[in-house]
Amino acid sequence: MRDRISEELATRIDATENAVRCTLWQVADDEHVLCVNMHHLVTDSWSCGVVFQDLCAVLDRLAGGTKELPDPGWQFTEFAEWQRGALESGELKKQLDYWRRELDGLALPPLPSRADPGPRRTALVRGELSAATVAALRSLSVGRGSSLFAAMLTLYYATLHRTTGRTDLAVASLYANRLRPQTRRTVGFLANMVVLRTRITPSAPVLDALKTTHATVVGGFLNQGIPYQLLPLPGSGNDGARADDIVFQMLAEPVYSITVGDLDIEVLVPDGVGSRFELELVLVPHSEGFHVLLFYNEGRFTPAFAEEFVQRFVAASELVAKNADLPVSRIC
Repeated sequence: MRDRISEELATRIDATENAVRCTLWQVADDEHVLCVNMHHLVTDSWSCGVVFQDLCAVLDRLAGGTKELPDPGWQFTEFAEWQRGALESGELKKQLDYWRRELDGLALPPLPSRADPGPRRTALVRGELSAATVAALRSLSVGRGSSLFAAMLTLYYATLHRTTGRTDLAVASLYANRLRPQTRRTVGFLANMVVLRTRITPSAPVLDALKTTHATVVGGFLNQGIPYQLLPLPGSGNDGARADDIVFQMLAEPVYSITVGDLDIEVLVPDGVGSRFELELVLVPHSEGFHVLLFYNEGRFTPAFAEEFVQRFVAASELVAKNADLPVSRIC
């Protein structure tokens, strides 16, 4: 069944005809699988949660329940009008000034690419982090006023430092961009790419690096309203490198099962969907820890490089979970 779902999700959607395609499979007399395939122009990760909540509310009403559909807040067109007005009026000027300071002088780190790049093709390498490792890293970060996202991003920076030798590193990440309460239940592509830049000190303890990363993450969160296309980013490097070549994503933990009326609903989280980025690390939570997924352009990077990168990231995570006092240079 998962293969059929992956095949459906990999089939392109023509957004000019219909941006949403639903497929329902009956796999048993009392079991069905519903796949809602939405073009990224009309949805993002947050929107998927809103759609799921609304679907559950509708199913509850059909089963004789009393669950009401919440107020949707802004429609996407209202958000787009507000954003356009905020840019034109200068309401977002402070955020733009922040990014000018934060990204000034940024040089993109070189990644070990193939000498003769081939056609672009997304490939995937998988790893696993145990529940004990994730719990230890969460406790470590929260205990120091930070977040698990910042801890995992710190480990990504450390792995990139080991790979490139650079101490000035930038990683792109998608933020929900829903700080305004009117957008909390808006369905549409509101998510915004931000570029999280940090400086690694190899001899400093990992906890110092976490503190620096935390400040970077908070700064990005507070200034996520500037569209990525307007960020003051450097031009492509000699090898065609872009600021969004290196990407980090940590998915929110989904609701895996829920009962609505007489229906038992289980959420399936596919992990085999391709990526449009050159090197994207995605952490997918599940009941036994994290799936570590590294999507990469096989035309640019070798499978051996991708395998080694994932192994280093996983090893660093396990090591820091046991001893966060080690210097950054020792964990990869």
